[in-house]
Amino acid sequence: MVYYFDTSALVKIYHNENGSNRAIELFEENADNYISQIAFTEFNCTLYRKFRNKEIAEEKDVLQSINLFEIDMQYENILLIDSKIFWEARNLIVKWGSRFSLKTLDAIHLACFVQLSQYNQITFVSSDKRLCEIVTEMGYDVINPEMYN
Repeated sequence: MVYYFDTSALVKIYHNENGSNRAIELFEENADNYISQIAFTEFNCTLYRKFRNKEIAEEKDVLQSINLFEIDMQYENILLIDSKIFWEARNLIVKWGSRFSLKTLDAIHLACFVQLSQYNQITFVSSDKRLCEIVTEMGYDVINPEMYN
């Protein structure tokens, strides 16, 4: 299998929460995982938000998770963001924006996934129910790690 992980699924690998076991299982079973370049920034933002919201007790735990994430991602396929991705994200917002609230970073994740799907049979892995619904309506396979606990 080939998987594209958005940030909501990646965070579950490094922070124990609903869906973590399934996200870890998917990530470790597969040699062909893809992530977007924006996941690095979004991952840090998400962990610091969890720290501010007291979901993570100590900042050292945030920093340790960020460090582990960056080490692990050295061995994964990272999609670089280029102008084609931005244009595809824009087109996806135009196509789906009247029915769904598609945020900028989510549209970029979706654009990366769509670009990859041109060359691979790929499954979208996300805990974002709205994104999962869009990807399903587009006719692609989706796994929400929270749905397997």
